[in-house]
Amino acid sequence: LWKIAIVYLDDILIFSKDIKLDTLFSARIKTAEIPAGTAFVTLYDNELNPVAERMIFLIAQALSLQFII
Repeated sequence: LWKIAIVYLDDILIFSKDIKLDTLFSARIKTAEIPAGTAFVTLYDNELNPVAERMIFLIAQALSLQFII
């Protein structure tokens, strides 16, 4: 299993989930209660080594964040 995590710049965990990469993964996260700001989406292997990372900006007016891996 792999793990995907979304973490704010302040090291606050917003979302974390174990995933299998043999299938398409899609997630929608409600952002209405999350303040706007910079966050990182990181994909970890089964030994928790970071494999890929993307910086994103959460907009205050957005109701949700959707991503597909």
